[in-house]
Amino acid sequence: MKQLLKIYLPSTCITFTLSLLGTSILNLINGFPYQSNGWILLLFGFIVVIDLIDYGLSFIDFYSYKTYFVVELIVTYLLMLIAGFWGNWFSFTASSIISVSVVFLIVYCCVHGYFYKRARVEAEEINSLINNS
Repeated sequence: MKQLLKIYLPSTCITFTLSLLGTSILNLINGFPYQSNGWILLLFGFIVVIDLIDYGLSFIDFYSYKTYFVVELIVTYLLMLIAGFWGNWFSFTASSIISVSVVFLIVYCCVHGYFYKRARVEAEEINSLINNS
């Protein structure tokens, strides 16, 4: 329960917000001023599934954080492409895939950067408390 409240709920919220903002901006640039309510719910469901996969990956002992980062990046990117194809979320043209990939990478790196920085700050606080004891 602690992991759910500390990691996965904030991750879902941050990812959903950034994804919705990114796709809204991309849609406006491409001349599509509206988004379907159904698509917004599908996006939320997709992000929940991605967080469940992330939870499963947390049980694997990766050699380093970079390895974990790359493995999760590849898995989630491929799943996003599959969901995008099956859900008809975007056209599979070179320019569309590049645009969607850029939004995906920005969101992915922002979310991971946030949690990486947060973990470093918590570690520094713990080390400070230990050193002051």
